[in-house]
Amino acid sequence: MSQAAMTSNQHRADEGVPCNSQLPTLDSESVIENLRVRHAADEVYTWTGTILLAVNPYKRLPGLYGEDVMAETRASKLLRKPHAFSVAERAYRQMAREGTNQSIVISGESGAGKTENCRIILQYLAARSRAEASLAEKRLLAANPILESFGCAKTLRNNNSSRFGKLVKTYFDSANKISASAITTYLLEKSRLVFHSEGERNYHIFYQLAAANAAGNPLARELAPSASVDCQYLARGGAPSINGIDDLAEFENTVRTLELVGVDGELLRNVVRVLGGVLELGEVCFTENEQGQAEPTDEPLLARAAEALGMEVAQLHRCLGTRTVTSGRGSVFTVHFSAAQAATARDSLAKAVYERLFNWLVQAANQSLLVGIGDADAGAVEDERFIATLDIFGFEDFGVNSFEQLLINYCNEKLQHQFLCHVVMQEQELYRQEMISWRHLNYENNSDAVALFESYPTGILWLMQEYARIPSRETSGEVEKKLTRRIHAAHTGSKHLTAPKTRRGNSLNSDDGFIVRHFAGDVCYSTEGFLEKNAENLHAELELLVCNSSRECVALIDGASQAAEARRKSGIGAPRRGGGATTRTVSTGFMNQLNSLVQTLQQTSTHYVRAIKPNAQQAADRFNGELVKKQLEDSGMPQVLTLMHSGYPTRCPFVSLYDKYRPRAPACMAKLETRVFIEGLLYALGVPSEDFQLGMTQLFFKGAGKMAFLESLLDSDLLSSPEAQVRIKRWMILKRWRLALSCAKVAVRFGRRLGMTRAANKLAKFARVVVRARRVLVPLARAAKKTVWRRYAGEVIANAWRMRKLRKFYAASKVAIIKLQAQARRLHANATVAKLREVQRLAAAKRLRVAQLKAAVSIHHAYQCMAARAELAGLRAAYQARRDAFRAARQARDLARKQACATATMQACVRQLRALAHVTQLRAAATVQREAA
Repeated sequence: MSQAAMTSNQHRADEGVPCNSQLPTLDSESVIENLRVRHAADEVYTWTGTILLAVNPYKRLPGLYGEDVMAETRASKLLRKPHAFSVAERAYRQMAREGTNQSIVISGESGAGKTENCRIILQYLAARSRAEASLAEKRLLAANPILESFGCAKTLRNNNSSRFGKLVKTYFDSANKISASAITTYLLEKSRLVFHSEGERNYHIFYQLAAANAAGNPLARELAPSASVDCQYLARGGAPSINGIDDLAEFENTVRTLELVGVDGELLRNVVRVLGGVLELGEVCFTENEQGQAEPTDEPLLARAAEALGMEVAQLHRCLGTRTVTSGRGSVFTVHFSAAQAATARDSLAKAVYERLFNWLVQAANQSLLVGIGDADAGAVEDERFIATLDIFGFEDFGVNSFEQLLINYCNEKLQHQFLCHVVMQEQELYRQEMISWRHLNYENNSDAVALFESYPTGILWLMQEYARIPSRETSGEVEKKLTRRIHAAHTGSKHLTAPKTRRGNSLNSDDGFIVRHFAGDVCYSTEGFLEKNAENLHAELELLVCNSSRECVALIDGASQAAEARRKSGIGAPRRGGGATTRTVSTGFMNQLNSLVQTLQQTSTHYVRAIKPNAQQAADRFNGELVKKQLEDSGMPQVLTLMHSGYPTRCPFVSLYDKYRPRAPACMAKLETRVFIEGLLYALGVPSEDFQLGMTQLFFKGAGKMAFLESLLDSDLLSSPEAQVRIKRWMILKRWRLALSCAKVAVRFGRRLGMTRAANKLAKFARVVVRARRVLVPLARAAKKTVWRRYAGEVIANAWRMRKLRKFYAASKVAIIKLQAQARRLHANATVAKLREVQRLAAAKRLRVAQLKAAVSIHHAYQCMAARAELAGLRAAYQARRDAFRAARQARDLARKQACATATMQACVRQLRALAHVTQLRAAATVQREAA
């Protein structure tokens, strides 16, 4: 082997193979090992057939997405280099060449790099189209930062996790230039606004707003002065910042991108006001008065939140504390909330406002992406070709799986079904185009698992819709247990749904949840909170309040129609007609969205990118094989490898092999045409004929790793060896002999066809004789027919006349019998109606008597109550009088006692004075006597 060949093989061994179909064995272990080698060599992308695997490097790789790489991709004919640009270029070329719509599906778990790959593909499409309107490119790329700020958040798995799915349609005109774009979002995680786990954050935009307010940004300081990371909605995760991310700079970038897509001036100010209002609304707390009714603890705070959200303070106060319930008979009741219920209504309002703000921003971005298109031509955009880029959430299986995981995994199950069908159809269509013999590819179909969710009426989502529609006085927990039992009963014996078993680490029983066997593994779902999360939580008055908001970004564009719908549901200003409206639920809305998405994908040529997370720590140069294996299983790659292994996984275009190995071939062989040259090359190298097939433009190998084996043979000097020369000459002789034999067979077939042509001429001559005979015999046959007709004409007429009379008699008899039967039924019906009316009259009279008796009893009870109340009032008055008299007598007695005591005291004082005076007189007399003596 030459030194250059050894160096080339060593280089390939250090970097792995760019396509997994070139591996010696096509299984999960080999694929993971190849990904490990390429990850260590900073090779991010790897092909698996037409599917691109993208491993997140968690570091910047200089030159990976530069202009030179774009130019190299545009200049490449075969697009064999694995790269996100190659996927975008393949979709662009197929759209431009065939005029068909394309779609690129990017999937993977949180932190795998889906959002980044979506941005890279959109950036390449914007640059590839070379659109004249540069504003279209800028707005297309600016929409992504807006969606990241308002729809992404920090989680335990990813610092920039998309909490929604999105489909970006990029439309192209007849010159293959970008004419417009449209964004569709799926299943925004509203619950993150009011709750997120420890170590996670709310949506980025709130922290950006808080940082701007803290830094004294005029826009934030004026319109959201209370925004702070200490707000209730932001402080729950305990992670106010992200390493390496400047929230203030991100806020300024978000403002710039909003202004670029047309959200500027007063619209931008309203967006900031609403964000601040949502944070202030989260600070509102409630207490209960003596009647147990909720009251806000801080009225000025509620007033500021109402003003920021464009709502009236009194109406917001009333809607957060009460709701109006209309009974089936038209009676209207006002139900007061407790403090906990008012807090739930507050959180529901905050989630609804933020969801409407998010949807309004998506609409604003879509309107801005219609560059250079007037209102009259906006509908014509739908008729143009497009490339749809889908960034969708991956399969999820946590310690506790709830309603959100159910919908996300249902989405992945549905997309996996579409993915397998597309891969199988794509493989078989390629085999048909290349005209090679093949057997039907068998694969494990997961249609039963999809039907478990959406089959009507026993599917899980339809059962949730049914239980959300049925009113009940039971608690939500009891209804959820009923729902769980109903799900188990509806799918008894299903291989895709089982009951959870209570064991260590799992406390759920058959009434608390169920296990679904997905394509990626078994997942246990807890039904606790299903009905609350599935329902549209806003009651009618609160929804009407939101629709009547003065902020356009809260009321949405169709706020008037939504307000009318909310008013009709609540019974305000319009009489009720019949039953209630159909209950709106999150599950059915998401199912309709997903069916529309799958229908869009089915109408396009789909390309797949599977984003992979190499480690859970989001660290560079670390590769966890078990984690990667789990992600490959979650993305359905084992099924793809099985499909490829059952067909022809290794394929290579003739032109590539011809250009590469023609200089090494002998001169007699190099003159051959491409397909014959490849056939001779394989024969010279001794490749068994059962291991490959020659298509029209490509070489197909049965089994994986054949290309590496072929290249190892070609890198050697086998073609120049004497054995190979002899084998080539033998093959050329055999080829010529077979060609001559084929020519002989063609000649024989031509002779047979010539004989058949002569036989056909003889048959034509015989046919002409038959035609001449027919011209003579047909008039004779017609004359004989006329003779027979004249002979039997009388008999035929008589039979027809008798038949006519019998038909008339039968028709008259039938009419008479029908009239008799109708008269009899009429008499019987009249008698029955008379009996029913009499029964109804008696029942009505009975109901009237009962009502009269009830009224009399009620009047008698009321009279007795009035008499009892009067008697009770008299007794109370007499008791009060006796009590007052007793108090007066006691006071008089006390006064008399006090007077007697005072009199006795005065008398004692008088006696003491008299005694003192007498003593004084005696002393004076004694003194006089002493003086006299």
